[in-house]
Amino acid sequence: MEPLSASAARIGGISLLRLQSDERLAELASAGRDEAFEMLVRRYRRGLVRSCRRILPGDRAEDAVQQALLDAHRALRRNGVPRSVRPWLNRIAVNAALRELRHEQDTVPLDDEPDGVEGPEQAHERRERIGLIVAAIHALPRRQRRAFVLRELEGRSHD
Repeated sequence: MEPLSASAARIGGISLLRLQSDERLAELASAGRDEAFEMLVRRYRRGLVRSCRRILPGDRAEDAVQQALLDAHRALRRNGVPRSVRPWLNRIAVNAALRELRHEQDTVPLDDEPDGVEGPEQAHERRERIGLIVAAIHALPRRQRRAFVLRELEGRSHD
């Protein structure tokens, strides 16, 4: 019998991997078979990107998925096979997207407020705005003022 060429063996191996369960692929990947992890990526990448796009815009969602896949690959090697692969991968991807979102929020400047502390000028402006708002509410006719207070301060409906 003639031995298989390297490319024929690889194609056959990929075909066989396609038939394996997620848990079996995770077992193989945790044992160092990178092609098994690649098969998991092929199966779930599109869905992971969709999940991350609910949190982040396009390219950033792609970046979060890439990071999630790296994290998942490391976790498989370090911790072994998870109980259920699909939700495990999805949780890793969503966590990566949330980390990315938090990182973005941490880097947004706080309008010249050092360490989030309100300075004297900001406090004065805030007091002035509140005074104007209170005066405007007092200037409303009695029924409108009552409706406004019930809606905004007590959370009642417009009806």
